[in-house]
Amino acid sequence: MPRMRPRSYEVDGGWLTGTARGAFIVPAGYCSGHPDTLHATADEAYQCYRKYLVERTLKLDGRRGAPGPCTACGTSTDRTVVINGQPRDWWCGEHATAEDVTAWWNSSQDKDGAP
Repeated sequence: MPRMRPRSYEVDGGWLTGTARGAFIVPAGYCSGHPDTLHATADEAYQCYRKYLVERTLKLDGRRGAPGPCTACGTSTDRTVVINGQPRDWWCGEHATAEDVTAWWNSSQDKDGAP
């Protein structure tokens, strides 16, 4: 059975990020630490999960098979960062920092793409 990707769910008038398990919603990411404190909106719950992903799964030392332009400066590089097991764009050695990647990740609003 494929693992379900977490998404925002409305629960008792508030929102949390979780996965459906039968008739239950199992909180995911930081929402698992506050299942009784719900978010006011679906977007707030989604941002809570994105924060969890970048703070808990970020790896700064990934490599890609072919070079591409650094997301921050355009310099050609074969480096990448990995968030939640997925390579995220290209990042040169100067910009593959937690601060630069977190700023980029927090500005990204692509809700249709996999977090």
